[in-house]
Amino acid sequence: MVEIIALPETSMFDEDLDEFRIQNLQPNTDYFITLKLHHKNLFRSHARFHSDKNGEIDVGKAVAVHGHYTGRDKMGLFSSLYHEGTARFATKLSLMPMSEKLEYKILVQERHFYVPGKVIAEKSIWRVLRNSSLERIVVEEGIEGIVYKPPGPGPFPSIVDIYGMLGTHEHRATLLANKGFAVLALTVIGGKTTPKAWQQTDASYFLKAINWLASQRYASKTIGLIGISAGAAAALYIASKHSKISATVAINSGNYPTIHAVFKENGKLMPFFEASFKDIIRMDFNRGAMNYAKIDNGAEIDEEYQFKIEESRGKFMFVAGDVDGSANATMNAKRLKERMERFGRGIDGELVILPHSGHNIEPPFVPVQDIVYAKNLDIVLDFGGHAYLQNVDQRKLWPKIVDFFKENIELHELSKL
Repeated sequence: MVEIIALPETSMFDEDLDEFRIQNLQPNTDYFITLKLHHKNLFRSHARFHSDKNGEIDVGKAVAVHGHYTGRDKMGLFSSLYHEGTARFATKLSLMPMSEKLEYKILVQERHFYVPGKVIAEKSIWRVLRNSSLERIVVEEGIEGIVYKPPGPGPFPSIVDIYGMLGTHEHRATLLANKGFAVLALTVIGGKTTPKAWQQTDASYFLKAINWLASQRYASKTIGLIGISAGAAAALYIASKHSKISATVAINSGNYPTIHAVFKENGKLMPFFEASFKDIIRMDFNRGAMNYAKIDNGAEIDEEYQFKIEESRGKFMFVAGDVDGSANATMNAKRLKERMERFGRGIDGELVILPHSGHNIEPPFVPVQDIVYAKNLDIVLDFGGHAYLQNVDQRKLWPKIVDFFKENIELHELSKL
């Protein structure tokens, strides 16, 4: 009987399997291995392998010769998951509300010409998003969000996580909390009490979130920030304004506010850069989705628009997807790095360019969403990103982010009663 060995059968979502192989196959024969994740929508990947003389395929050592990825990669099937072709356009893996773990099905299939054929073995395994020991705290004290933290009094290195999209996005916070952090997944727009658009949000809301987290007994002496897109723009702004911020990861942020990533300051909309008509006509379309990458023509942005990141006391990691369809992310990240250098603080700004990644850069093994429906804007956007290679980028980035926060967030002693 064909046997699928995937160990551990329950593993952490962002970690590699220890072992992944198929045995008791016909020797020297082609087979397809398919991976399915059915969570609200169906995501699938497959690759063709050739069994060895002993009738075994060791997925980490065997070469995938055809399919959603090629080459040697034990986690290649997990990295190349993509929504099923029959799924709704712009489908993503929705992790709202949060699940503790996800079920994956591994299928071994005979080769039928160049496509998977008859299923000859099947096995389910689980990937854990949230360690069962984590504490989950709903926050409704002038701000809105969810805190995930390890059990106990702390202190734990503490982070505010800011997504640029509607609602409360908890998955990155839980994965960081699994690593020992206390993380506030902050709701900015589309919550119970928050506005529906970034332009209606005041900067004081972000500062209030920092103050709230810093006031908790389990919090660290300094605070980290991580943000993506508009959330990254907010993180850059906060870092320049709040003395407790010691580490900021900004993913695909501009070095200035734009119409889609601008908020109020003291009740008034911040100055923001608007593209001219000659810039806008450069916009491309991909499968009917808007691609904004060419709109930013590289012209110098007036100083009044730029984030004064050099005024921050902390360190930065500027992350850019090199094939971001929503912005010229690489150019923007380089500008941020150059600004730090210009003010004599180049050592405090790390530049990370992900060559195959688009706009929506996530933790490892979250399926890439290259086309997205932006509900708050009511438009379809081309986010870019290679369905497999972006996840390879994400797998390399994730431990860098974890180490960056561990190195740059300061703990403190618990106060004595």
